[in-house]
Amino acid sequence: MSSLYERLARQAWSSGEYRSAGPDAKRSLREDGDALRVFIRSRVEWIVERCALRTAASAAAGAGLRLAGHVRFYEEAEGGTLLDIRGEKAWRLSGTAAAVVRELRAGCPEDVLFSRLRGRFSGDACAVEQEARSFLAELRERDWLENPPTSD
Repeated sequence: MSSLYERLARQAWSSGEYRSAGPDAKRSLREDGDALRVFIRSRVEWIVERCALRTAASAAAGAGLRLAGHVRFYEEAEGGTLLDIRGEKAWRLSGTAAAVVRELRAGCPEDVLFSRLRGRFSGDACAVEQEARSFLAELRERDWLENPPTSD
């Protein structure tokens, strides 16, 4: 007694048609392909809608800060590095400072950023928040932050 796989393999070999169902299947490959296209299209539309809603919510929440165009961030195992292309200088970042940069790159508004950091780091929440605030102040002082353009 042969398995279904063996029967389908023999049939495909002799006929040259490769199908995942036997000859008595009522749906053709074209119908399967059409159904798959409809399914994929619905999933892509759902993803686009979700991204649009997330972007709109981020804009409505006032995501106001991001790294300036001349500043690059490179993640490392513990912390990261900021590279100023204009001045050709690099700064190593602590874990807290790297987390601040990651949140800014993700579009996190400044008022939400500190609560996220408090939840992420164990230990003294006040010390983490103070380090994050002083790091943001230093980024502002160096002119490494900018506000995203608004759509008027």
